[in-house]
Amino acid sequence: ILHLVNAGTTNIKSAQFFEQLPVNGDQYLVAGNSRGSAYRPQMLDDLKVWGAPSGTTQKIEVTTDANACAGTWSTVASAGTACGANTWTVANASTDWSKVTGLRVSLDFTTSTVGSLTPGTATDVTYSSKNQAKSSSDASGASVDAPATDEFAWNQFGMLYTGASGSKTIAPNRVGVHLRTGSLEVVKKVSGKAAE
Repeated sequence: ILHLVNAGTTNIKSAQFFEQLPVNGDQYLVAGNSRGSAYRPQMLDDLKVWGAPSGTTQKIEVTTDANACAGTWSTVASAGTACGANTWTVANASTDWSKVTGLRVSLDFTTSTVGSLTPGTATDVTYSSKNQAKSSSDASGASVDAPATDEFAWNQFGMLYTGASGSKTIAPNRVGVHLRTGSLEVVKKVSGKAAE
């Protein structure tokens, strides 16, 4: 869940969520050092915007670039957009979500019936992903080696929003998922006429 709540006393005119999805070698948005992900979960086709005022203009963009949004933090506010060095396409029915490496969701509240995201209100962007094992066609997935280790995939989104005092950026702490591991018992049974 990417979450924006207007806890201030002025209206928010627009907001842009942006995120590099987890992958081995990913980076924190602000510091640029390793986020610690060991594998890349694959996105599912269920991204939705919730709670935005009726009439809000929504633009959902995706990229398949490596290192999506890396090193973008220092230029976001001055550029008025995030991850400008990446190639973005508007998501549609033909989007292959399993290949997506980054998200950019822009919300223009000035076109809504109330004209802004007012104090005390909130909007969310939600999506799901699945842990996928690495394969010969996609080496970015989770390890299939035994014994399994506790591998993590970390997310951290950023946000650019514009209010009465200009544009501001925020980036909450990382959150993540990990592989479920456990014991597997194998029992060998010998049966039939030649069992002895």
